[in-house]
Amino acid sequence: MSAETDMANTGIAGLDDVLTGGLARGRVFLLEGNPGTGKTTVAIQFLLAGAAAEEKTLYITLSETEEELRESARSHGWSLSGIDIFELIPPENLLDEKQQQSLLYSSDLELGETTRRIFEAFETHAPDRVVLDSLSEIRLLAQARCATDARSWRSNTISPSSMSLS
Repeated sequence: MSAETDMANTGIAGLDDVLTGGLARGRVFLLEGNPGTGKTTVAIQFLLAGAAAEEKTLYITLSETEEELRESARSHGWSLSGIDIFELIPPENLLDEKQQQSLLYSSDLELGETTRRIFEAFETHAPDRVVLDSLSEIRLLAQARCATDARSWRSNTISPSSMSLS
């Protein structure tokens, strides 16, 4: 396999030149920036380049709806045909207070359910290229779970029933 085939064209000519052909395949890359700096635009171009090369592409979105992504692409004159979009929204039962158990925090369910559904999307679509947008949403779920774990630890460790006085 040549060095050129080990690279995934980003769809952005100047960036591909700087990267000497694109991004190395089989690796994970983090695109970081403030809102409005073009992260989604770069991600869409990356997947469009893959679709043009007849690769399977998958966009997993946790922050924008599929319609918002399509509208963003249309604003650039692009079509997202050839790109599978997996819109990851919380399951209905997590949004219904009557369905939630009082002893189990929803952040525990949401993080686990979100992770399970991301893996499911990978298995179902078997993409050559994938974008996960955004990691901020996963981080928020993880932080909520850590806060829940800390509250639980404090209440179990410092509760009167666990204290012993000599």
